Amino acid sequence: MSGNDGEIAEALVESYLGWWKEAGIETLVSEEKANWLQPKEDARQPSDLPSMATSKPKHDEVPEKALLPAEAWPKNIEVLKEATRSGALFPGNQYGGSPVAPNGRENAKCIIIGDIPEKEEVENGEFGHGPAASLSYRIAQSIGLEPEEVAMTALATTRPATATLPDSDLAALADFARHQIGLIRPKLLLLFGSTACHALLGAEMMKMRGVLQDIKVNDEKVAALTTFHPRTLLARPQMKAQAWKDLQVLIQ
Repeated sequence: MSGNDGEIAEALVESYLGWWKEAGIETLVSEEKANWLQPKEDARQPSDLPSMATSKPKHDEVPEKALLPAEAWPKNIEVLKEATRSGALFPGNQYGGSPVAPNGRENAKCIIIGDIPEKEEVENGEFGHGPAASLSYRIAQSIGLEPEEVAMTALATTRPATATLPDSDLAALADFARHQIGLIRPKLLLLFGSTACHALLGAEMMKMRGVLQDIKVNDEKVAALTTFHPRTLLARPQMKAQAWKDLQVLIQ
C-alpha cells in the first residue's frame, strides 16, 4: 500500500469513527479478545438473583379497592352527585381519571343514559357538555322536552382508557344506573347506544330500536326507548334519519 493509500484509509477510518461518536457511541470494540460463542456469566451472586418462588406479581402487591355495596349508595340524587365527584367507589366510578357527576334534578321527566362520559364531560366534571350532549338535548326537544326536564348520566362515571366497558362489569353498572333512575323517578328513559341497551334491557340495540320497553325500578315501571348514540350520529350524519324514525313512537 502506498503512502497516499494509507493516508486515505486513515482518513476514512477517522470519519467513520467520528460519525459514531456523534451518535453517542464512544467505544466500538474492546481491546480484549472475546469468545462470542461462550455464554456470558452473570456477575451477580446467587443471593442477588430474583427468586421465582418468592416474587409476586405487581397487581398482588397493590390490591384493587372493593366497590361500595348497594346498601351504601346515597339515597338522594344530590348527595350521590357530590359523592361521585369526590371519587366514591360506585360501580363505574373506578376506571381512573376525573369522575363525572350525573346532571339533572329529582323528578326530571326523562333520563338520558349512555355508556361512558365524553371527553368534554370529563373536563367539566358533569354530564351534559360537548357536541354529543348538545345533540342529546336536541333529540329530547324534538319529542317535546325542555333541557331542564332532562337528566343525563351514563353507565360509567369515569372514562376507561380503552373507551369501552368490560362485559363483566355491565351487571353492576346496570344496577347502579337503576339506582339513579329510582332516585330521580322519571317517566321516560332514552338509552343511547348498544352498551346501555344491552346492560339495561338485556337485548341487542338493533332489535330494540323504536320499541318502548318497560324497566322495573323499585316496583315501578319506567318506559325506555333505545336509539343510536349521538356520538355515532355525529360521526355518521346519514343515520340521523333512522334515529328520528325510532323516536316516532314517542311523538305518536
